[in-house]
Amino acid sequence: KIAAGQARVVEWESIKDDLPPELKISPLALVPHKSRKFRAILDLSFRLRLQSGEVAPSVNEASEKAAPRAACEQLGHVLNRIIHAFAEADEDAKIFMAKFDIKDGFCLLDCAEGEEWNFAYVMPQEEGQPIRLVVPTSLQMGWIESPPFFCAATETGRDVAEDYVEAPVGSLPEHKFEKYTAGSTAYNELPPTATGTLQYLVEVYVDLSP
Repeated sequence: KIAAGQARVVEWESIKDDLPPELKISPLALVPHKSRKFRAILDLSFRLRLQSGEVAPSVNEASEKAAPRAACEQLGHVLNRIIHAFAEADEDAKIFMAKFDIKDGFCLLDCAEGEEWNFAYVMPQEEGQPIRLVVPTSLQMGWIESPPFFCAATETGRDVAEDYVEAPVGSLPEHKFEKYTAGSTAYNELPPTATGTLQYLVEVYVDLSP
């Protein structure tokens, strides 16, 4: 995550005398995962009891619900929509299906500057070592607002792609990467590396501010 720019590490000594306003520290849990031994998830419902006896609210309790609620309305209805689409198709129609799993989808959505401190946790380390905090810079699994924000972004991307598909051929302005699409001469000139190949042709920008 650090190499990908999705988290950074800070030493507690460097911030303890001037704490970020949004700083909250949550415990880290490791849960079994189908494709690897475990997945790390923050317990963002954890409430911290202070030495004074007061209880600090959890990240989820302190979160203002700003994501569009309607973004999650279609969850649980996908199968019915697929069956309906099949039933409406011509009997001799050839139907092609595809399912895409966006790996670490929440981590592809960045936090607003300063808000990333809500997702901090203590890095496990040997006794005697300086205390270090991991500060993720993207949305996290376990945050109540991650699903609706993610759904809003992905559904917007789908809507933009559908508009492009339905647009008459030749009516759209040339895309800056269009010359690198498969079948063009320039595509064969790309270097044979993962970073050199075209991965994204549709660019989507979503303003998630309230």
